Amino acid sequence: MSSANCLIEVPAVKGLEDNAVTVGRHVVFKCRMNAEAVPDLQSYYLKKPLPVPNSIRVFSVQQMDSDSFEVNLTFYQAGEYLPNQVILTDGVNELNMIGDSVKVASVIEASADGKSPEAYKSILPIGMGMPVLYWVLAAFVLISAVYLIWAYVTRINYYRQLKEGLKNYSSPLTPEDQFYKAMRMAEKKEFPLDEVERAFRVYVLRQYSLPMFELTDKRILRYFKHNFPRYKKVRQELQKILQEFETYRGLAQTDLNSDLNSKNIFIKKLYKFIQLAKEGVL
Repeated sequence: MSSANCLIEVPAVKGLEDNAVTVGRHVVFKCRMNAEAVPDLQSYYLKKPLPVPNSIRVFSVQQMDSDSFEVNLTFYQAGEYLPNQVILTDGVNELNMIGDSVKVASVIEASADGKSPEAYKSILPIGMGMPVLYWVLAAFVLISAVYLIWAYVTRINYYRQLKEGLKNYSSPLTPEDQFYKAMRMAEKKEFPLDEVERAFRVYVLRQYSLPMFELTDKRILRYFKHNFPRYKKVRQELQKILQEFETYRGLAQTDLNSDLNSKNIFIKKLYKFIQLAKEGVL
């Protein structure tokens, strides 16, 4: 083990007593090697465990010349420390510091009987020996887990409510017959877009138990894929039709009369979708 003789210096800080070492105040060990050159200190760090866990923190180790270096550190607990309690190591070699002891005073005033006040006890059945960062990370993980559980339960309840809402669209007619009836009524008005789309969405809602009015088209298709993966062809055709509805909404707000030929082709596509679904082709 290499060794160095060290002198202790307390940098002046405005408002603090000169040369008084208190908890949290920076202290500099100015050290000179005893018999050898200063090793490469870039890979050196504070050896643990310490006499008191987390009582010392080394901020920097800086080589000054070939046989001297400085260590900037802080003590986080009141008491008397020897420089040889601050051992630097690169994992193989160790560097021991020799010098006078350091008396670290508490920043909290002593009680009337001369004793240091008792530290606050933890409100939890755990100690605080671990670094604060670990407790912050643990709290973050716990809060994240609680949030994920809450989000999952909320999502389940939300979709359960959506399924309950499907009962509002029940009818003595079959989904196909209800669609055909609605389309015959729409035909008398030259197929208004909103009535055609509603008739189609009600059919899909009843036929496949999909919440066609509460979710966006993307979420409808995602919901369909998750709950009915076997209906891949149906989902693909449904996606095309929903995209065409969106296109027509951009062309005309109330009807499909802007292009008579396109309108007829689109209406036939809706009928074909329902017929193929009924026959089980899709």
